[in-house]
Amino acid sequence: MAHILLAEDRTDVSSLMIEILELEGYIVDWVPDGLAAIDKLHAAHQYDIIITDMAMPERNGIEVIKHAQSLTRKIPSIIISGGDIDPDHPELANDMQNAASPTVLDYTTTSIADCVLRKPIDFNILRRAISILAAAPLSSKEAN
Repeated sequence: MAHILLAEDRTDVSSLMIEILELEGYIVDWVPDGLAAIDKLHAAHQYDIIITDMAMPERNGIEVIKHAQSLTRKIPSIIISGGDIDPDHPELANDMQNAASPTVLDYTTTSIADCVLRKPIDFNILRRAISILAAAPLSSKEAN
C-alpha cells in the first residue's frame, strides 16, 4: 500500500483522515505544519503521495508541494482547502473554483498539485484520488 505524508494543522480533520486511510491499508505519517512536512521529506522516508492542507502554520501547502517537486522524484500530491487561495498563486483560483463541489474530483490545470479537494472532504472522493494517483505509472511520477 501507499505511504502517505499528511500535512494538516487541524487535529480533528487529520485524526479522521488518518483513521480512514489506515483502515484502507495506507501507511500515514502526519505532521501539523508545512515546515514539519518539509523536514519529513528530507528524512529517510519515501512517500508515494502527499496530502496537504492549503493554509497551515510555518509553510503553506503550495510551499510543501513545490519543495517536494524540487526533489529527485516527483511525488503525486493532493491539496485540500477550505477555500483559502494563496495570493502568490492566483492560478489555483481556477482549480478551487472547479473543486467548488466537494463531490467532484478535480485534476488541476496547474503544475502545483495533481488534485484539489475542497473541505468538507468527501472521503469517497479522497479514496478515489489516492487510488488513481497511487496507480499512476512511474514515468508520470518522475520529474524531468
